[in-house]
Amino acid sequence: LMGTGGEALVKLRIAEALQGKRIILLPVSEGGLNLKTTDINRLIETMGIKALSAPKESR
Repeated sequence: LMGTGGEALVKLRIAEALQGKRIILLPVSEGGLNLKTTDINRLIETMGIKALSAPKESR
């Protein structure tokens, strides 16, 4: 991968691995989440519960 095109190949493989995955962006600016102390599992659980409680037309 050190040769010509190695970096592009790595980027392609990462893109392929992420294809079809749901990606959630979290606010991390000042006043946002502190990822060092945030329980991500709890956050995902809370977000899932909120999504399930939303009206069907907004899901």
